[in-house]
Amino acid sequence: MNQLNNEGSGAFAQVKKVTNKKNKAIRAMKILEKKKIPKNEEEKFISEIQVLKQLDHPHILKLYEFYQDSKNYYIIMELCTGGELFDKIIEKGTFSEKEATYVMRQLLSSIRYAHNHNIVHR
Repeated sequence: MNQLNNEGSGAFAQVKKVTNKKNKAIRAMKILEKKKIPKNEEEKFISEIQVLKQLDHPHILKLYEFYQDSKNYYIIMELCTGGELFDKIIEKGTFSEKEATYVMRQLLSSIRYAHNHNIVHR
């Protein structure tokens, strides 16, 4: 993967926009410092990553690759640029019934998919 210009960061991770050298696919790479994950949570974290890699639904973020080195975990995932739903709600103030139906259908479809694969979103 080659790194592109766009970056972001939060309390737990950095996110960089990257491109695959072979197929030119643009993805997001989340970099998590290992020291920020409690030792007793590491195994659970790795297990959750393995579960997420198996999911394939149009309304669930796709996780493509997972790597690690001595300091960091690297998660290669689908690049989503549309922003947060919460921010859209605040910005818009209210949704029409048609807009709310569209969003709820996406949410419920993804929850049903997860439940059908014995995964509970919390």
